[in-house]
Amino acid sequence: MSTNSSTSLPTINHVQTQGMADAPPSNKPLVFIDKLSMTFAIPDVEHRKYVAGNLMDLPKEIGSGWQPAHGNRYKYAARFHLLDEGSNGVQSPWMTDYVMFQAAPFNGEGGFLRMEWNPARFSETQRDGLFKMLDMHFDLPPPRVDEAKITRADIAIDLPGVWIGDYVFERAKSPIRTFVLHQGEPQTLYLGKQFHGQCRVYDKSAQQGDTTKELTRVEVCASPNRTAAQLHTLLNPFKSIRVTELAKIDLGIGEPHMRALRRAIRAEGMAGPLNDFPSLATLKHKAAIFAASAAVWDPLALWKTWPAAIAAAFPSFGQPDHYGTVDGAMSVVQSIALHGVAL
Repeated sequence: MSTNSSTSLPTINHVQTQGMADAPPSNKPLVFIDKLSMTFAIPDVEHRKYVAGNLMDLPKEIGSGWQPAHGNRYKYAARFHLLDEGSNGVQSPWMTDYVMFQAAPFNGEGGFLRMEWNPARFSETQRDGLFKMLDMHFDLPPPRVDEAKITRADIAIDLPGVWIGDYVFERAKSPIRTFVLHQGEPQTLYLGKQFHGQCRVYDKSAQQGDTTKELTRVEVCASPNRTAAQLHTLLNPFKSIRVTELAKIDLGIGEPHMRALRRAIRAEGMAGPLNDFPSLATLKHKAAIFAASAAVWDPLALWKTWPAAIAAAFPSFGQPDHYGTVDGAMSVVQSIALHGVAL
């Protein structure tokens, strides 16, 4: 974080090697970035040759952490495996998680270099090393990272102590709803179409195989299509999500019928099951359900941690001392401090 800014921003301290991919750093829900796709425009021909050459040559160095990869729509591709952090500063074997680099799209569209990674899977030190590597191997110092276009960002919130089966999750303007059961228990809910800003709600504790805790993850696949330095202007993607606590819903129809209706609402959302009632009863029941909002869900308050999520994903922003002097460059953290966060 820049030392030139007089405004203090919240920070997230990651001490686990796997970061927030396994669990949030505390019992307080925080927004974090689970996946990022970003592209770099490199118009200079010699710079392009330099980047392409490194993507071909770096994987040839045994033990470098670079591995060849399939380019798919790109001519060049390589995976960069950051070192795991062992005890007492001793480096252990390569991590299974990696950063994907692809360069030179065959159709010639978009940025020349694409970088896809999961910030939550790496520690603060590893992420800082990643951005130093961008400067070292691709000549992309912090100001160039500021200019990178963010094409995809999976933004997530972990809700400790929350089991997906106890709540109804709905999102405005997402009529498509896919509910997945595992052995009769709710596991995953998809709201909206894939690749169109889909929201996923799933039982994270079940995914981790931990039956001793309850943890639900709410994740939105966003397409910011703005530079990294403009990420703080992203509108709150969780604002349109409504969460209702099933235990609070009581329509006065008797507990056996109420239990069946709760299961139907949880799977289908409110529209289908409630429309089976007479029209006046439907309006009355919907009003009762709207009043049963979950206390654990406050998207406006949660979104206030978005600046910290950006600072955690981009630890090198505002740290020009690591790269030499960067004159006249406003870091993303300074920009957030000046302009605030869009709710």
